[in-house]
Amino acid sequence: MDVTYTNGKAIFDVVVPLTNDKFQEGESYSIEVSANTGFLDSYDNSQSFTVDYSVMTGNTTNKKVEAGTDFNELNPSDFITDLKDSAGNDVKVNKFVNIPDNKKIGKKNIGIEVTNGKSTATITVEFEIIDTVKPTATAVPQKIQKNSVFTSDASSLITNVADNGGSDSVTYSITKIPSMNKVGYFSAEVTLSDQSNNQSVIEIPVTVYDETTPIVGNSILTGNDFEITIEDLKTGVSNSNLNHLILEKSGSKAWDILTGKEIETISVVQNNLDFSKGSYTATIRAQDSNAKILEKSINITVTDGFLEFTKIENDLDFGKITLSTIEKNYNLINESIIKIEDTRGEESTNWELTAKISKKLTSQDGDLRESLYYVDDKNAKFYLNSDETTLLNQSATSTYKETTINLNKNGSSGLYLGLLAGQGKIGKYTGSIQWSLKDAP
Repeated sequence: MDVTYTNGKAIFDVVVPLTNDKFQEGESYSIEVSANTGFLDSYDNSQSFTVDYSVMTGNTTNKKVEAGTDFNELNPSDFITDLKDSAGNDVKVNKFVNIPDNKKIGKKNIGIEVTNGKSTATITVEFEIIDTVKPTATAVPQKIQKNSVFTSDASSLITNVADNGGSDSVTYSITKIPSMNKVGYFSAEVTLSDQSNNQSVIEIPVTVYDETTPIVGNSILTGNDFEITIEDLKTGVSNSNLNHLILEKSGSKAWDILTGKEIETISVVQNNLDFSKGSYTATIRAQDSNAKILEKSINITVTDGFLEFTKIENDLDFGKITLSTIEKNYNLINESIIKIEDTRGEESTNWELTAKISKKLTSQDGDLRESLYYVDDKNAKFYLNSDETTLLNQSATSTYKETTINLNKNGSSGLYLGLLAGQGKIGKYTGSIQWSLKDAP
């Protein structure tokens, strides 16, 4: 107890703890004191005093705080409400005290220092640390040889793992494994989970290569050997150019190993592909953003070569003919072309074109026998009848070859109708010719 003297009066300051239940607010109590005034040897007196103190209280706001938040950036007033003291004084918030771990989720207690202008007190309130933020990481690009075993260590596929609850709270698992039996660009996936099961999926670039795969710096070029039939080759080229077809069928691609970004500057710089059965090569070239060149050779096998008609006229028309008293020969009046393709390539043999009358020229009043004949480029004449007659012989070729036969050349080779003097009667004549292609070794 402190005693001071002012104008001959003794003033006593008695500290009464708020927790001391022996004193009640507003009640009077007596206390005996002794003092030495300096004038008397001693002074004994009994004095009375009144206890005057107040209690400061407040309630929690049940504040939710994201894990990892810096409490220096938060306002303690957001954590407490209903501030008051028992004496009716204004109560203000000062600061946080006893700050708990800010990374672990769950219910926590924190101290809020308050003041009524005369004294300070610490009020403990409850709040909750939550975690709604997904963890993050950086993918580590992988370059793996074909048919290798993909790693089972998820941590080797990522780096720079971060989470507001701390990176040590993050778990990793490989949730997608790429194919390892094919050269190309693929991806794996690593799933990250934090303490609140917030999840992130990190895509890992994976380049699978073999001993034939050109790699220059961080750029890679792939392309596969392929087979194609004559029919598909013709169809593909009719819809686009040959180089585009080669790039498409070979699946040729180039990309940056680190980013997975595709290199668009890719082309066919050489090919010896032919429209016939056989084996061929093409050279694929790519150029990356640093002007570095990558090249790869592709093997192409053309299968299923054929010897076939690609065009043949269904209607052969000699027009209207006036009966004559002398022998006359007549040309066809319509365009009449036969086209033959030999795509057998390296398996090609000699072949021949034959023709025979499968139905003779006939009208209601009769027929015209042995009146059709063919003249070849050497001016040889071949009359057509019910037996097969060879009109053309061709030698084998190891490359694609198209043969065109014009049946209407007007005065030279072609198909003719020859009528003797007085042959035939007035009327419309129709008949049929059977054309055939034959291997002739």
